[in-house]
Amino acid sequence: MKRSLTTLTAALFLATLPLLWGCSRETKYDVVPVSGTITVGGQPAAHVLIRFKPIAQDGDTNPGRSSIAFANENGEFQLQTESGKLEKGAIVGPHQVVIFGEESISAISDWQEVDPAAFPPDSKLPERRPVPTLAIPRPDHWPLEFTVPEAGTDSANFEL
Repeated sequence: MKRSLTTLTAALFLATLPLLWGCSRETKYDVVPVSGTITVGGQPAAHVLIRFKPIAQDGDTNPGRSSIAFANENGEFQLQTESGKLEKGAIVGPHQVVIFGEESISAISDWQEVDPAAFPPDSKLPERRPVPTLAIPRPDHWPLEFTVPEAGTDSANFEL
């Protein structure tokens, strides 16, 4: 009985090794710094949300994590990965880019009204993110595309 328990334990350990190895591997995607400016009609697109979604290449079914940023009052943004290990930047390669403005306020949770009743007494309420007051025009070639270079960029600029 003791021998079969030891054999079973060893078999279970060996069976889980590939899972442990797969979870501990570094991602195969390089994340590099990406920043830029968004303007609409020559004016800064203040407080809009920009999202970069990697485009799958060469039959890859998982192109990697998306990156997002909220533009500041000057329309400037710095991307950060959206899920998993949060990193500043975006994955190297081609991306679909979508920009959300005033027309999307109801869809973006960070722009929702804060309900003070939902928080315990004496707790600090989360700061409400400024909402955009600018609608984003949809060009004929929507979503936009941008290729993130291997060295990253501070010139991911979008004029709409």
